[in-house]
Amino acid sequence: SYQSGMVHFEGHHSCMRAMESAGIPTRFPHSVQLYQTLLAKDWQATLCLYARLRVPPTIMVCRAQVVRDSRRAAAAALDALRAVRDMRYAAKPEPADMAGDPVSGTRRGVVKLGHSWEATHVTVFRGEEQLASALERLSNVPGGDASCMLVQDFVPSEFEARAFVINGVVAHIIYSNFGRIDPDGF
Repeated sequence: SYQSGMVHFEGHHSCMRAMESAGIPTRFPHSVQLYQTLLAKDWQATLCLYARLRVPPTIMVCRAQVVRDSRRAAAAALDALRAVRDMRYAAKPEPADMAGDPVSGTRRGVVKLGHSWEATHVTVFRGEEQLASALERLSNVPGGDASCMLVQDFVPSEFEARAFVINGVVAHIIYSNFGRIDPDGF
């Protein structure tokens, strides 16, 4: 099931690829390959170790692992995220507001699907049990066929800004607040 106005990415990208292979450049808003990379969000897991890019520690979890055993997938994901975090912050300490609850040691994170829009398929979790539940829920999104999900450290923020740039000039900015994705609050 899709939201109003949504187009399945495969049909959309297939059309863009066909146009580009016929010599017609597409720019919605980028060429199809860059658009695919940005929308899939897999760049986050690939670039999170470059501190200057300020991408939070991120790993990818294979959907097949979740379907087989969500608890085991969650435990493995937390171990992998811990290893990435250790590498990411080896040279410079982790920001205090991301370190988690100092008493319980529980950290917040998010699970998200690529190709989602405005936090539609983003779930906040605390600990292994909530992560397993979030992975299961996102693995079973109607119409969803993603082979992987992203698991990422939670980044406290008040809002997200998206700038629309036309010919190098910022034409419009949209501010979004995603407080609704964390029902337990900040």
